This record gives sequence, structure tokens and C-alpha cells, in this order.
Amino acid sequence: MMKVKITWRSFHKYVGLVLAVFMLIFCVSGIILNHRKFFSDWNVSRTFLPSDYSIINYNNGIVKGTISADNDSILIYGCAGIWKAKSDFSHQRTFNQGLPTGIDARNIKNIVRTKGGTFW
Repeated sequence: MMKVKITWRSFHKYVGLVLAVFMLIFCVSGIILNHRKFFSDWNVSRTFLPSDYSIINYNNGIVKGTISADNDSILIYGCAGIWKAKSDFSHQRTFNQGLPTGIDARNIKNIVRTKGGTFW
């Protein structure tokens, strides 16, 4: 039988290699979080994200509210932008033209309609 002798040097080397992987992940994620404007134009499809990020019944604040646009349509707004739809939520289409790209710039908290009919 062969005895396995663990020295401080080999212990330090292998533990350091494992911890280095985690440290690199933390460093890269920290750079991404600190430079949000640079990375905000990059979109990640929800198919690559965990199931908690999927849109099911307008969860996770994807819809904050609605406002009447005209006689038969409404504007739906939330944390992923603005959509225009029929008043029964059918025929939804994006209404984000003119807004900056990236999900950070499309987090709409409220829409107000002025007396002149302009939306803010």
C-alpha cells in the first residue's frame, strides 16, 4: 500500500487553482455590474436564463400598468418596455421605437397622458 502524503505546497496549489476559478468569475461579474452602460446594449435571450426569468402570466413586474391609447387600444408598460395592444390584450406589438436599446433603458415605471394627448 502506498501512503499519500499531502504537503502544504500541493494543498496550496490545488486549493488555489479551484479558488482562482471562482475569483475570476467574481471579477468578471463585478466588471459587468460596474459598467452597466457599456453592456446594456447586449441582450441575452430568456431561453438561456433559468426558468425564474421566463415570462409567465406577466410575472416579475413585466407589466406595471396600462393606459388607454385611443378608442380600441391600450399601452402596456413595465420593466421590458411598452407594447400597444387591443383593449382585450390581443394583437400585442412593440411600441419601443424611439427608446434607447437595452433592457435598462426600457424600465418604464409610469406613463402619463397630457391634456393635448401626448404621452410622457
